[in-house]
Amino acid sequence: MTVFWWIVGVLLLGTGGTAAVTFALYVSSGEDRYMDVARAAWRWTVVFALGAFNLTIFKHIVLTLISIWRS
Repeated sequence: MTVFWWIVGVLLLGTGGTAAVTFALYVSSGEDRYMDVARAAWRWTVVFALGAFNLTIFKHIVLTLISIWRS
């Protein structure tokens, strides 16, 4: 599970950092293409965060069901 969280952390930092940098470029330059890239990167950041949360909950549900089944 540690490897999973490292991968999620790298993905969140990569996409979140991209969103922050391109949003800063949009604010400084006013070009709409930077805002489009920032929105896309932010949406992927949210997808990765919610996916990690979902997998964590699903893991706990599966482990609980296995524990109930074995007892």
